[in-house]
Amino acid sequence: MIVLARHGNTFAPGERAVWVGARTDLPLVEEGRRQAERLAAALRAEGFAPARILTGPLRRTREAAGILAGALGGMVTIDDRLRELDYGAWEGLDGPEVTARFGAAALESWEKRLEWPAGAGWGEDEAAVTARIAGFLDEASAGAGPLLAVTSNGILRIVRRLIEGRPSNGEGKVRTGAACRLEHAGGAWRIVEWDVRP
Repeated sequence: MIVLARHGNTFAPGERAVWVGARTDLPLVEEGRRQAERLAAALRAEGFAPARILTGPLRRTREAAGILAGALGGMVTIDDRLRELDYGAWEGLDGPEVTARFGAAALESWEKRLEWPAGAGWGEDEAAVTARIAGFLDEASAGAGPLLAVTSNGILRIVRRLIEGRPSNGEGKVRTGAACRLEHAGGAWRIVEWDVRP
C-alpha cells in the first residue's frame, strides 16, 4: 500500500497564487504546516505505520514529510523521482498570465488531458517524467510494508494517469494537504482513495 500526500499550502491567504514547479523552492506557510499536522494526526489515529517515508527534494515536500515523520515515526528519505514538474516559462505566472502568453488551448490541454504545452520550455519531457514515476511505482510494488510518499500535484496527476491508463480530465488534481491511497494486487495498482483531506 502507498499513501501519497501532497504538501501543504505555500501561499498565504490573499497572496497571489502562481504556477510553482521544480524551479521554485518555496517553504510551507503556516496553514501548510497545519495541513501536514492534520494529515499526520488522521493517519496516526487510523494506526497507519509506514515502513518507509519518501519525499521529493523541494523544501515544501521535505517540510511536510518531516511533520508526518515526527507524528508517525520513521526516517525521511529524499527520492528525486518525486520532484515536481519543471513548468518552464509558466513558472511564476498565474492562470490568466499563462492564458495571455500561451493561449487558453495550451492551458486547457494540460489541465484536461495532461498534454505538455509546445513552446513553454518545460524542463523535462513527458517520456522522462512518465519513466521516473513508473519506476517509482514499480519499485514500490516490490517493497515490504506500507509506504508514505510526499510529493506535488503535477506528479500525483501523472500517477493517476499511469494507473488508469488515460488522462484524468482534470479530476486527478490533488488539493494541498490531501492524500491518496493506492493498493497493489494482481500485478497492478488500484486507487482506493483520491484527494482526501482530513
